[in-house]
Formats: sequence, C-alpha cells, structure tokens
Amino acid sequence: FCKQSPDALDSRSGDYEMNQSILGYMPNCTLYERNQKQGSMFYVSYILPNGCRMRRAVCNNKSKAKKVAKMKELQLLTGQFDEKDLAKLNLENTTQTGIQGHESSKYTIDEALDMYFELTASRKTANTQLNDLKCINKYFDFIKQKSNKQYIDEISNLDIQQLIRHLSNQGRSESTLRNAVTLTKKVFNWLINEAKVIQIENPVPKKLSIPRTNGLVRDHLPTDQEVEAILKTANTRSKKSSSSAPIKELITFIVFTGCRLGEALHAEWSDFDLKEGEGVWTIRHKSDCPTKNGLGWSPKWGKRRKISLLPEALKVLKTMPKRKSVGFVHVRDSSRKIIDRKPYPAQFVFPKTEKHKTEQGKTKTFYSRTDSIKTSWSSLKRRSGVEKIQVKDLRTYFNHVLRSRYAFSSKEAGAYLGNSSYVNDMHYTPVSTKEMGSKLNSVSFALDF
Repeated sequence: FCKQSPDALDSRSGDYEMNQSILGYMPNCTLYERNQKQGSMFYVSYILPNGCRMRRAVCNNKSKAKKVAKMKELQLLTGQFDEKDLAKLNLENTTQTGIQGHESSKYTIDEALDMYFELTASRKTANTQLNDLKCINKYFDFIKQKSNKQYIDEISNLDIQQLIRHLSNQGRSESTLRNAVTLTKKVFNWLINEAKVIQIENPVPKKLSIPRTNGLVRDHLPTDQEVEAILKTANTRSKKSSSSAPIKELITFIVFTGCRLGEALHAEWSDFDLKEGEGVWTIRHKSDCPTKNGLGWSPKWGKRRKISLLPEALKVLKTMPKRKSVGFVHVRDSSRKIIDRKPYPAQFVFPKTEKHKTEQGKTKTFYSRTDSIKTSWSSLKRRSGVEKIQVKDLRTYFNHVLRSRYAFSSKEAGAYLGNSSYVNDMHYTPVSTKEMGSKLNSVSFALDF
C-alpha cells in the first residue's frame, strides 16, 4: 500500500519535527508476524491522527515487510494517507476514546487479543503466557470462523454458547469446557474493566451451564498389583529401549514420594539434605533453576514444603550419580516460535543423556534437563500390561497409602503432597471398594438377631 520509493521518502525525512508538530501525533508504526493457515504473514500496525488503529497485511517476507513499514511511517509523518486511511479518518460515528483524546474506531478481534497478550504478559509466568496464547487464540479463531464477526465488541453470548457446544461435541472434558469459559471471560473483563477499550456487557455470563461429563478431576486409583507390575518392568529394561531419560529411577522415585512429575524433573541435588539412613527434600522456589521457558522454577501455588523421604526413595537417590547438567531455555522470536535454545548450568537429579559430535568427529556426552517422558512412559506401561494409568495416578496411589496404611490424617497427607486438606480429600482420595470390604470384614457387627 506504499507507492513511493524509500529514497523519495528519505529525502523528506528532515521534515520530521515539523510534520509531527503539524499532525500532533505519533503513528507508532510497528511490524509483527502472525501464523495463518496459508503460512506466515507480516502485518503493520499504526495509529491515524484521529486515534484510529490500523492493521494492514504486508507480505510474508520479513526484510521487505520492514522496508514497507518504514515507508508507511514516513508517509504518515508527512501527511500522506491512502484510501483506507482516509476512510478511517472520515469516520464520524466512533465508539471508543483513542490516543491523545481522539475517538478511535472499533478494535478487531485480532487487535484486541494482541493488546491483551502484550499488556498482561508481565503478570504471568512464561508457561501461563504460552498456554493462554495457544488456548485463547484457538477459541477466538473458532468464534471468528463460525460467526464471521470481525470486531471484538460484536461477540455475543450466543457465540460463547456455540464455542462451548463445539468443544463438547469434540468430546472435550468438563475441565476443558470450564477453562474455555474462564479464559474468554478473563479477556473480556480485562478489555472492559481494566483497559476500558470497549463499552459492552461481558458476553460471557456469570453462570454458564456446562455439560456434565466425567467430572473435573480424574478419579482413578491404581491397584497394588498394577504399581508392582510397573516397578518390576522398569527394573527390567527393554533391549529395544532407546530412552535417554532415567525412566526407571524417575518413576520409582515418584511412586515412593507422591511428588508431581514437574517437581521430580526439576529436582536438584542442592534441594536434598541427605544423612545416613534418612533424608529431607525441600521443594521450594529456585530463581536460578532453568526451565523450558526461562530461569526460575516454583512448585504449584508457590508452596514451599519439606518432606521426609521413605527408605525406598532414598535408595533411588543413592543409585543416581551426581553429574553436572544443563537446562536448555527456549529462545523465541516475536511470533513465539522457538528459534534456538540456550544452556544454563544446573544440578538435576534425573537428567537425560545427550550426545553430539565435535568438529573432530568425536562423540561427546553431556546431561540435560528431562523435559518429557511421554514416549518412555507409554512404552513402560505397554510392557507392563498396564495401559490405563497416568503418571499423576501414582500420586493418588501414594496419598491412598499414606491415609490407609500409615494412618496419616487428611491434613498431614496434604502437607506431604503439597495440597490443602480439602483438595487432598476431593481430588486425591478416591474410595477403594476393596479397602472398604477389608475394613468391614475385620470387625463383627455384634448384633444377635
């Protein structure tokens, strides 16, 4: 949309201050990339003198897009507007207040989401921001395609209902449906109450009927036989196994501590106070621990806790050599694509083995953070003949053992696992019919009839 050459515009760049003074505004011309079904596309975003925000597609070549963005900014500063700009400048009925007191046009859905992600990023962790980007964009993309609506303030309660129905028809869990409601409501609350860029009632109602499925929380308690089968199979490593992660030690440690997978993967030797015959694990915030998306790791809810380790868990630690390791942090571009990874030193207890060839053709071995055990865990379950168990079910199993065999109270078991007593009762204490039967048969009812 820029017809003049860069040379022609550069020759007039000396009039910058004069034109800025005459127009009384800065175009704030920025370039960003969006991934679409047809491929990557670069867009230029800028502000018109009346405060209207414009978002225009440029091309899929970054170098060319930068030149076009520069030309457009110089055109705006020198008072040159194309037909689309003029159409926006001549708008009389606008609904929002824009920059420097000018009234601005409506925000498109994409513009509103870009604004939300950019201005709320500082209050979220890197993982939360990435999850929000993935989910929120997916939900609003469906609304755009289904309703053919372009502007954020055009979205209605009906659109939200159609989104929930669509997810339900896909067989998504009740938890996923509630998460979709929560995230879309959060976006609109921010746009309406915090940013105050739209003046509508939140289209997501306070109470929205969600189809009931299997509940919000998985309710599965592995049997002793299933857990024993997994541990025995783990001790018999498959000849075909190519896993670089210490899956045997990792799963055994989780069984005998009930910890979360993320807590085990980010466990470092400095977290443990190991003495002869006993040991204490301090699960805490670590500002220098490298995660996939940056430095700094915290347990769920940020809750610090100390737990005394069972002999079986201590035995696992004694089999693990203390190796120097690294944690690779993902480096992303402006569109959140991973373009590189940067290593940081760490002391991970359960690192994976990596090998690469040097310039001299030799193979060098080093150890890095284990990010996923999906493949090796699936293989372990298949070989053990136990397919339905998830890693988090081992945590439920450990809680059951604490409550039924070690006589832990709900509060004590919750403190060990890092839950409140309420969450521990509701989410991690499924009822065992076998255990109930055993208790009923252990005592006589003692009535003569």
